[in-house]
Amino acid sequence: LVTSLKGRCDYDRIRKGIEEAKRLGAMQLPFIRKSLILTQNILPAALYGVLYAPPTLTRLDDLRKAVTDCLWGPHYGTRSSEALLNIVLKGHTHDPLAATMYR
Repeated sequence: LVTSLKGRCDYDRIRKGIEEAKRLGAMQLPFIRKSLILTQNILPAALYGVLYAPPTLTRLDDLRKAVTDCLWGPHYGTRSSEALLNIVLKGHTHDPLAATMYR
């Protein structure tokens, strides 16, 4: 059973993380609370097992967009995900791409 799963990412976890980030973005919570919920609940569950079976970059980009939309809002056309997730916040805890490299 273990050898049959090697090399495959659990896309259901990432999809569920995207859905939860979108749901969190719709809530009227302060920025700090959303940030804490993302780093303590949503991202660890979504990125569980990425060392064993890394996801594709498109899946990570989808998760990254959901996290950025959750924190920054979907209506900012000039926003930069890299600036928000790595300069304003701690990149290794908020950015899914950086978190996979950090682990």
